[in-house]
Amino acid sequence: MRRHRGLLIGPRRAERLKLELGSTTAPEDLAQELQINGRDVLTGGPSAVEITAGEIYPVVHQVVRRVEDIISTALTEIPAEVAGDIYARGIILTGGGALLHGIDEYLAEQTKLSVRIADEPRYAMVRGLEQMFDEPLSFRRVMRCGPNQLLDADLLSLET
Repeated sequence: MRRHRGLLIGPRRAERLKLELGSTTAPEDLAQELQINGRDVLTGGPSAVEITAGEIYPVVHQVVRRVEDIISTALTEIPAEVAGDIYARGIILTGGGALLHGIDEYLAEQTKLSVRIADEPRYAMVRGLEQMFDEPLSFRRVMRCGPNQLLDADLLSLET
């Protein structure tokens, strides 16, 4: 918003903009508008602008392409066992970006893997940490073992 429209906005307004107008696929209604309030970069005073889905789409698409590139690079650099596990289980999206409209379908199409969004993706990491602390034996195992040992243990538990 600052670069293209000269308006400084906070994280909550940026999140609202992402959720209401952001999409990984070209929006059906490019003219859909949303008024965003913030501070004018030049004057420093309060200001508002109308932003359209058509203006947001190229910016969002550029960010999603970077995410896709990072995923593709990571998939080529991981051990074969982990790649096989990801192929079998798919990718689970977490964090606020997972709420972007259509990101799961887009990444599934690009990576040729199943992609799903975690329940309450914004809080997935916190819930995972909570589980680790609620299960001290699992936490100790993570702290003691290297990644390959954990993978082997998980594979053994899947086989039984």
